[in-house]
Amino acid sequence: MAKDKKIDITAVSKRLEHLIPRYIDSLANEGNEDYQGAFEIFEFDEPLLKALTKTTYAAKHLDYDFFMGLIHSVIVNYGIHDPEEAATAISDYVESTNDRRDWVAVFPYIFNNPLRDFPLGKDKDLDLKFGAFTVKTKSHEFESLEKILQAEFKLTSVSRTDHQHQTHQGSGSINKCPLIMFEVHGAEDAAFHYGRWKLKYFTNLLEVYGVLAGCKGGGWASNEIDTNHAFLINKVTGGIERSPLTASTRINLCPDSGFYDSLDEEFSVYSNMITNHNDKLFARLKSALNFFSRALNGTDRVLGFISYVIAIEAIFSRDKHTPIRITLAEYIALLCYPREERVGIYKDIKKIYDTRSALVHTGKIDIDVELIKKTETIAAKTILHTFRLYHKLNSSDQGNIEDLFFDHLRDLRLGVSTSSE
Repeated sequence: MAKDKKIDITAVSKRLEHLIPRYIDSLANEGNEDYQGAFEIFEFDEPLLKALTKTTYAAKHLDYDFFMGLIHSVIVNYGIHDPEEAATAISDYVESTNDRRDWVAVFPYIFNNPLRDFPLGKDKDLDLKFGAFTVKTKSHEFESLEKILQAEFKLTSVSRTDHQHQTHQGSGSINKCPLIMFEVHGAEDAAFHYGRWKLKYFTNLLEVYGVLAGCKGGGWASNEIDTNHAFLINKVTGGIERSPLTASTRINLCPDSGFYDSLDEEFSVYSNMITNHNDKLFARLKSALNFFSRALNGTDRVLGFISYVIAIEAIFSRDKHTPIRITLAEYIALLCYPREERVGIYKDIKKIYDTRSALVHTGKIDIDVELIKKTETIAAKTILHTFRLYHKLNSSDQGNIEDLFFDHLRDLRLGVSTSSE
């Protein structure tokens, strides 16, 4: 099999044929009072960025700042003004430095456990491995972290100086908090972006399992170390980079032994789907996880309730001509619950959707707390059972996964299929 190209040399060269002559002409104006600089010709050219990111690799793993620095080096510093030679030089650099874009992403995290400073609330010291994700439930100082990185990721050296610096600049979180770690690849900004995306999916799925295990967070922990930074450790140099997060990595759970026992091989399979699944049904699951997490972590009960319902709708809503209230009630009862519980769940879901409709259409804001809790559990169970069916259908390799999913739900309604998963 031919090696996949990281840069489309032809596309980049073709665009540079238009830009380099303009760049050279602009240099003639250097020194004039109104001279704005010549490099902006490349900086603000959208067709050039599209050409640079035309390949799957470049679109996923490289970013604007990386390319602008590289183009400046090739065209300005080295003075390569032939479009094809410049495009080739860009491609050669990307290929030759590929291993320097291998990182270990490190996300310090904390559980929302208000008793964490008391003996009964202390975090367990566990080393958990879920496919690509490594989870350390206790903090690790430099020597311990270095050994973990060597054993788990074959990282031969870690910069002690960088670790000390990032400990100081990153609120001490890399040194004093539990850690979630996994490999990412790409230019620095792209790698941070991809890491945040994977981490969010992973923690959202953890929260679903936590709710089903009865370990929902009991409140907001106080006087804790900020976990609002992420770190990248380069697998070649051992250098450590830091990036701020828009929100702290706090997981709204109070874990116990039952929670950790629930994180079985099934969880490992589902959590690693983020690395290689991109179909429409998986997009529905990601959307459901996102709204579920928003509901779980929000402070507004009404918005939380609506978000739980949206999480359910994200999975099952497809045909605008099908009454969604009955559809949700039937699908969830058939897919997620044993025969003896289905009638009760069917009625519960109709009540949930009626309450949702009243909120939207009449502005009613008085929602029973028990109904919110019931909706939360139903949403979590719906997500988990959909993952189970998704995995089964995906493993069958029989066609479009989304079509197979809705065909299966149709068969359940008609009694053609009796298997919920």
